[in-house]
Amino acid sequence: MNFRILMVSRSILRDMFAKNCALFGSRFVRSTETGKRHMRSVAQALRYFTLRYRVMKDDVLLFRIKFSLSTMAAIKEDVPSTSPSEEPVEKIAKKEVSKTSLEKHIRSLPGTDSSRTVNVAVSSRALFDLEEENEIFEKKGLEEYIQLQVSREDKFLKPGSAFPFIKALENVNAKLREIDPNEREIFSIALMSHNNANVGIRLQKSIDHYGLIVTRMALTGGTSPVEYLKAFNITLFLTSYEDQVTEAIHRGFPAAVMSLQPMNNPSETQLRIAFDLDAVLFSDESEKVFKAKGLDAYIEYELQNREIPLTEGPLKPFAEKIGRMQKKFDRSKKESCPIRTYIVTSRDAVLGQRALKTLREWGLEIDECFFMAGAAKDEVLKAINPHIFFDDQITHVARAREKGTPSGYVTHGISREYDAKKREQAKKDLTNAK
Repeated sequence: MNFRILMVSRSILRDMFAKNCALFGSRFVRSTETGKRHMRSVAQALRYFTLRYRVMKDDVLLFRIKFSLSTMAAIKEDVPSTSPSEEPVEKIAKKEVSKTSLEKHIRSLPGTDSSRTVNVAVSSRALFDLEEENEIFEKKGLEEYIQLQVSREDKFLKPGSAFPFIKALENVNAKLREIDPNEREIFSIALMSHNNANVGIRLQKSIDHYGLIVTRMALTGGTSPVEYLKAFNITLFLTSYEDQVTEAIHRGFPAAVMSLQPMNNPSETQLRIAFDLDAVLFSDESEKVFKAKGLDAYIEYELQNREIPLTEGPLKPFAEKIGRMQKKFDRSKKESCPIRTYIVTSRDAVLGQRALKTLREWGLEIDECFFMAGAAKDEVLKAINPHIFFDDQITHVARAREKGTPSGYVTHGISREYDAKKREQAKKDLTNAK
């Protein structure tokens, strides 16, 4: 249905929304011939945006639409369709609005307080498939890359490997709001990329096309987004650049390298997250013993310390926030909880005791645990079909990706050093062979 939507100027919108909401004017208001609309049009507009953007009644976007239209037309949500307004839109819109009062309202909205939300940052290459464009950048430089992106602004980008994960986070938000419309502890998505600002239009158009709710965006023009993770209070950072992940983890932010190839399509109704243990949820203290002294020494070390909890690894803060969200749902019914967590580890069942005791000590409940005793993880992961799997060993990550599992490579711990040595040795062997 083609609903008529109230038209106002951008200057009026800036006055109404102050600096926090200036973007509203260019993105969500459509022009009309007369610029005058009656009450029914306003109510229709609200219903249209509710359906178009699939947001809850208390969502930030819908609040802004409702606040704008209700302020200009002085109406309530349930306006009678038979009572059109005779007052000119221009006169209504120019009524004074207190900026201080407005900003106070916006700050109190669910999802706008980054100290209470679970803030997930994703890079443009992780969220969307930008490989063709990136190839132009590497071969022909920045100027031609920007020209290409600008010329394709009306061509929507294809989903990338992190796309299903980000989409699933929004489903969890919707379920949380069903329980409590005023829930503040929800996922907040930020797109953080070292892309040029001119690329932002195409990115935003693609975001809108897929109905994603990305509340914040940082396009840093070549500067590493890691510099701004603290300012954005990021809980998890997903990117396709290994050096950025390493630096983020070094600074204390959970992060992982996402693959670039297309992945399987996981569940659309349940967020599924799989974790490795050592050097991911846990530190690499046990892994160091295994790498340095071998399997027997590793087993002995674990048995001697079975009652001592392991120290935390880089992904623990993120896992804890996921666990806290899960507790808001009835987990006794598998299908009623929109979040399900998994452990897939190379530890065997015996050495899994210390791991389970550590998780219990932390108060972190995991739905399903798989102790693989050194066997490959790819088939189990294929059966789980998670939105994302975190592991610190590139061999496990590579095999999981081959089976279509979206995997985040956690560049942390002793295994990464060994992986780097293996890659360097492989290069030397290749050079010598030539």
